[in-house]
Amino acid sequence: SAAAFQFNVVAGERVADPWSPKALRSAAGGHFRTAIFRVADPVARLKEVGCIVAALVVSGGDALPTFRPEQPLAVMVGSEAHGVEKRVREISDALLTFSMPGGTESLNVVVAASIAMYERSKMRV
Repeated sequence: SAAAFQFNVVAGERVADPWSPKALRSAAGGHFRTAIFRVADPVARLKEVGCIVAALVVSGGDALPTFRPEQPLAVMVGSEAHGVEKRVREISDALLTFSMPGGTESLNVVVAASIAMYERSKMRV
């Protein structure tokens, strides 16, 4: 999804290895069409390079805002079970929640990230 929507990937040290064989297989070559970085503190690094940091949260966030297309946007996602860490939510520039009129309580983290990247990619055109 990151490659499809022209996003880079910044992974923290405490997440699954994006270069593991399982991750490589599931990405079907996407690793070679986008940049992937591992850093100790992703939020700090993203802010350091001028990104707006938006954390996806299951409830209580705003709709995906229309940040100006020239503003780099980092979409932060958390684990399936616990979501984005409290510290990340507290230092993010925005909290985003999708409206889900179908009545479900949450989305799979990869699906949610893909929707956010897709919506953002439409703003760049």
